[in-house]
Amino acid sequence: MDLATGIITTVAGNGGTPGAYDPALSGRDTALSRLGAQALDAEGTPPPTSYGDLGQVVMRMAPDGTLTRIVGGGSSTQAGIFPLESSISDVLALEIEPSSGALLMATATGIVYRIDGVATPDG
Repeated sequence: MDLATGIITTVAGNGGTPGAYDPALSGRDTALSRLGAQALDAEGTPPPTSYGDLGQVVMRMAPDGTLTRIVGGGSSTQAGIFPLESSISDVLALEIEPSSGALLMATATGIVYRIDGVATPDG
């Protein structure tokens, strides 16, 4: 919201029913629901958590509005797999670690995950 003008700008979500992840859609054209957590990287780019028919996923939104799936949507709950192969439970909190750019993700199962290489480190 621009406090000077009172104008609210939508940056992600279109209010529709979530469907399959489509990398061709911008953040504003993608239906999102149950947004549980958000984090900002050093450049202020939010990776909102989105729940659609791919399952629970974490998305990164670039400054141009492009959404990219970075974690989740897979079927494995095993440790040591690629982030896109993972099946994650409800995400409760997200944080970008400033010194490394790693994504820290707390889930409803009581597990905190660390995904390296998500954002550019400060400095």
